[in-house]
Amino acid sequence: MSQELIQQIREVTTQQAIREGQLQEKLLVSLATEIAMDIQEVPVIIANHGLTLEQFEALAKTPRFGALLAEQTIEWQSARKAEDRIALKMKAMVETALPDIYTELVKPGLSAPKVELVKTLMKGGGIGVEAKGAVLGEQVKIVINMGAERAEKSFTIDHNAEEAA
Repeated sequence: MSQELIQQIREVTTQQAIREGQLQEKLLVSLATEIAMDIQEVPVIIANHGLTLEQFEALAKTPRFGALLAEQTIEWQSARKAEDRIALKMKAMVETALPDIYTELVKPGLSAPKVELVKTLMKGGGIGVEAKGAVLGEQVKIVINMGAERAEKSFTIDHNAEEAA
């Protein structure tokens, strides 16, 4: 084997090891977070990640997983308000349910509940709504820069769409 080929093999192997390490780190973080949140039973969490009990037990014995689980448990059980914990749990539950919701949404036919579900999902995903809560198209902001001079002037133009029609 040439030195060049050996170097290429080393680079590919190193890149693969890095990717696998990153994937394992993501898996460990996800497992630790879900276990700390205590929304689902541990066997369900393990199965959702496509792991066997033996694989999970091997990961659980690693110092990194122990540290992550302790960190996530402390964070989850910290002095956060109950409302924050509930909101996070609700978001996690919605995320878990999304594949089933998608399956229902793509079935043929349109019903009022399906339309309401789409509206709710759009609102929850921030689609069609600005961060401040205004519906897109309700506001227009124009900024004119006049070079180095800074004049702090602002004004509002009131416009009623019904009058314009």
